[in-house]
Parts: sequence; structure tokens; C-alpha cells
Amino acid sequence: MTGSEFTVVSMMRETRSVAARFIEYYLKLGASRIEIFFDGDPTPVAHLASEKVRIHPCDENLWRQFGVARPGSVEKRQWHIALNAFRAIETDWMLHVDADEFVFADQPMRNLLSAVPDDVEVLRLPTAEAVWCPSDSNEDAFTSTGFRTALPSHLSKLRRVIYPLHHGLFSPQGIIGHVQGKIFIRKGTQVDALTCHNALRKGQKIGSWASDLGPTFQSLHLGHFDAVSFDHWQTKWRRRTAGESIYITLSKTRLRQMQTIERALHGKPSGALRMFRKLYRLSPIQFAILRSLGCAFRRDIFAEMGMNDSAICKASAAARTQLVPDYSANPTKNESI
Repeated sequence: MTGSEFTVVSMMRETRSVAARFIEYYLKLGASRIEIFFDGDPTPVAHLASEKVRIHPCDENLWRQFGVARPGSVEKRQWHIALNAFRAIETDWMLHVDADEFVFADQPMRNLLSAVPDDVEVLRLPTAEAVWCPSDSNEDAFTSTGFRTALPSHLSKLRRVIYPLHHGLFSPQGIIGHVQGKIFIRKGTQVDALTCHNALRKGQKIGSWASDLGPTFQSLHLGHFDAVSFDHWQTKWRRRTAGESIYITLSKTRLRQMQTIERALHGKPSGALRMFRKLYRLSPIQFAILRSLGCAFRRDIFAEMGMNDSAICKASAAARTQLVPDYSANPTKNESI
């Protein structure tokens, strides 16, 4: 048996409500400590700090501490923060995620971490991209209850059938955001670098995918809310297209998305909303196809955590509870549409 205590590390520049949701979720998931590196004015989120939660301003003092000038790109800032945070952790594991990423499984996280074989230094989590199902009533923040996972490589051409008008905006795996997932890394693991998605040793990725460790780990996913809501999605992409948020590792697919979404954002609002829905809302047929391939399922991960009654989730809870079963009594269930 291995240790099960874990620290969550995230660099973010988000609203108070998004940061508060992130903190509440991971405390409920069992995190011993949460280290938030706030890449902006931390005043709106400073009161979220507690015994288990530390808010670090990404200011000149931080970069001086790290011994580097503030990197210009978002990714490089994340890499430095991840590596320096990892060197300082006191728990058995570290999870490095973004503010829109929420790990979930069918078992308590600490039970899973304690069951990881001793020779596994890095546990890789596959991406499950959050999408709105046909019966989800609106596109408010975090109200989607569907998840789609990567298409197997031999079925990648099916994205042309599933998303006929916009398949060029999807990765070959049928995902809009990243497919690389994120990692839990064990304390003391020797690494040369940590990227947004991987641990590197001598230039090589290290680690084992959760699904390769046996049935116990099959349900472990990284829930990626690439589109938190229509408004949040617009704000995120406007920052990117305006050069306010600089990324250096965007794939060709992501660059195509940027160009197409930029045109939509500069057109009529209805055009941007249609684009958003084409990318993140599944029709009944799309959901049925993906589900038949084992690449889609439904879960309300926030209800499973008992968060629907929290102050953060209250606004959207009423709409969701009419449409989605309450999983708090049976958190292992993946509901079909």
C-alpha cells in the first residue's frame, strides 16, 4: 500500500466563483492542501485562503523566488510553478490541474491513490471533456452533465460523421480541448521538468495511464470543462485572440479553432452562440453514437460531491435537478441520456 495524501496545484486567473468552486470540489475530493498561484490581482480570491488553502500571487517576488524572469507564455509560467511546487510538497502525491479541470472516479480518491502500485511514479489521467447533453436546459456555468472521451485511433475518421460541418475543429480523437490529460506525481520522483500534461525525465514522458492499471482505475478521469459556460468561453477566447493570454504549444487544430472562433466572436452574437453549441452541445444522435462507442457518458460530478446546495452552485441547481438524477446516494453510476 502506498500513501494517499495529495496536494492540488493550479495556476489560474479566474473569477471568485470559479476559484471557490475549484477549492470546494478538491477539498471534498480529499485534498490535504491546495496551492493556488493566482496570475493576476489576487484581491478578489484572497479570502478563500484557509488552513488547507494557500493563495500565492504570481508577482515579481514569486519569480524572484524561482530564480527566473516572469515567462511571457501561460504554459511556461505553469511549468515553472508545477516544478517548484512539486519540489516543496509534503504530501504523498501532487496533482497539477487548471481551474476548469476536476478529477473524478467511482471510488474515493485516497483509496485509489493508496492502491497505485509502488513502482508507478506518475499516474496519468485521461481527459473526459464536459459537454451539454440534449436534456441539459441551459449553458450556464458548470451545468453540463455529459462527458466525451477520445475516439480510438482506428475510429478517428468517424468525427467527420459525428460532427459533419465542423469536424476540422476537432482533434483526430474527437475532442475540442486537450487529449493529453493530467497527472498525479508521487513525491520524490526524479524529473527534469513538468509540463502542463506530463512529467519528463531525460526528455521522455514517464508514467502509466490509469486505465492500464486494471479495472480498479477504469473510472478515473480528468473532467475538463473546456467551456465553463457561453460567457466564460467568449471571455477565454477573446483573451487568446487579443494576445492577452499567450500560448506557445497550441496544436494546429487549436489554431484553427482560434481563427474560426475569432471570426464568430467578431460577427453577430447569434453566430458565436451557434458555434459554441456546435462544439459543446451534443444532439441525441451524436450522444447515442459516442455512447455506443464507449466514448460518452453522463455524470453530474458536482451533485455527486453534494455541491448543489452550496452557495456557489445554488443558481444552477434548480434547473439541473429536474433533469439529472441526484448521484449523491449512488456516486458510481454513469447515467445514459
